Amino acid sequence: MPIDPIWIPHSILSKPCQRPERGSSPAFSGFVAHLLSRNGVAVITAAISPYREIRDQNRVLIGDFVEVYAKCSIEELTRRDVKGLYEKALRGEIQNFTGVSDPYEEPLNPQVVVDTEKETMEESLAKILAYLEQEGHVQTAGARV
Repeated sequence: MPIDPIWIPHSILSKPCQRPERGSSPAFSGFVAHLLSRNGVAVITAAISPYREIRDQNRVLIGDFVEVYAKCSIEELTRRDVKGLYEKALRGEIQNFTGVSDPYEEPLNPQVVVDTEKETMEESLAKILAYLEQEGHVQTAGARV
């Protein structure tokens, strides 16, 4: 079951996330993933989770936790950003922006690293699926990538 953390600030928090609340979305996603996974549901979350502490808490809470680090430079993120938010943040128009005026703490030991500047989407997906298959989380034999 996929969990999209973009729903969380709108559904639970009364305002957009600022620094103190920024960890609440990934923490809540982790809690929901824990509830589902302990009942046999495979869960994938796609979250900007800037703080190691929250990721470490989720790793302990969930137990069978796989961290995939989608690596990308600020320059490339800015180039890809169709909304122009990175440019605004770099000009100081948006405060507390992850990776610009607020830190992004890179994972120290992710199970999988996909370099989105060097790999195609298909190569990154293949890398993730290979790890999940190797660890017995999925069976991909014959799957199309």
